[in-house]
Parts: sequence; structure tokens; C-alpha cells
Amino acid sequence: MKFDTLRTDDTAVSPVIGVILMVAITVILAAVIGTMVLGLTGNVNQTAPQASFTFSQGGSTSGSYYVNINDNGGDTIPTSNLNVTVSSSSGSSPNMGNWTGLTSGDVGAGSSRNVSQLNTGDTIKVIWTKSNGKSAQVLATYKVSS
Repeated sequence: MKFDTLRTDDTAVSPVIGVILMVAITVILAAVIGTMVLGLTGNVNQTAPQASFTFSQGGSTSGSYYVNINDNGGDTIPTSNLNVTVSSSSGSSPNMGNWTGLTSGDVGAGSSRNVSQLNTGDTIKVIWTKSNGKSAQVLATYKVSS
């Protein structure tokens, strides 16, 4: 037997590497296609919208305050994903009002909301919630002052 020729003969190396690469590519493609078909990619890339909210406060003769929440621009947000909450230290129940100036039912530039019957120290938060309801992010906060 000629052992010297076996040590220098590398004709089978290229086909073996080719088969390994083809198997790896097939496994990766199967994983990507399987993920897309099963819908595991849904809501993965859903990030909080970028919107600019400003608050303008006014007072009333009864000692309570009102605050106008104004959307000054950025992404439009479906009203079903947007919530306004009030944390009150006095236990009062504010009048939340409704969004006005909506664009196709979505909160966008020029939309506003009036919250009234507020007391000093109440905190208003504009909160965005993902469509699946599993996470939320505070977009804007305002504390009522005297």
C-alpha cells in the first residue's frame, strides 16, 4: 500500500465541506421560514410611537384645575392604544373628556384632550400600550401645580 499517496490525496475534502455547508443553509432556511409561517414574528418590532405632547393648565373659580393635553406632532396613534390616567392624592375623580381633532380615528398632530376637576399634586400620564396588551410605555407626564 502506498501511504504517501493517501496523505497527499485531498480530493474528497471539497465535496465534504460542500455537503456540510448545504445542510447548514437548509437548516437556517427552514428555521426562518418556519418562524414566519407560524407567526412568531408578530409584534416583535412594534416599538413605542414618537409623539410630542404638551400640557396647558388653567384654573376655575371652584378651586379645581383643568389641563389640556395637546399632540404637537410625531406618529399617529390609534385611540385604542392610548390611555390617559390621573393619579390623585386627594381621591378626587377627574372628568377625563375625549380626544378631539382626531385624524381618521387616530390621535395625531392637532388632537387634544381636556381633563378637568383636578387638584394640586394630581399627576396626568399619557400611556401607549402595545396591540397585544403585554407592555406599555409612558409617553408624557404632567403634575398639576397651584
